[in-house]
Amino acid sequence: MKTITLPLPDWRKEAILFAACLVLAIGLNVYAIATFQTPWAELVTEMPVVLALALLVYTLLAAGRIAGYALKHLIANFERKNTGRKS
Repeated sequence: MKTITLPLPDWRKEAILFAACLVLAIGLNVYAIATFQTPWAELVTEMPVVLALALLVYTLLAAGRIAGYALKHLIANFERKNTGRKS
């Protein structure tokens, strides 16, 4: 089995991205608390739901990044194959 290593800048980038997703989820929770006038204790009691939402957003962003990466490489391969062809 091959060992995969992730350089420190990539770890930082992913940590910052997840932190942004967490801030977004907490912001949505604050918005919901203010809008529906519920007790502010829900900021703490709903933390598992907030973490799940942050993880969902992070996963969706990761899927989008992977799809974009794959699409970019498909287009590059398509262009590379067609550049040598005469019309």
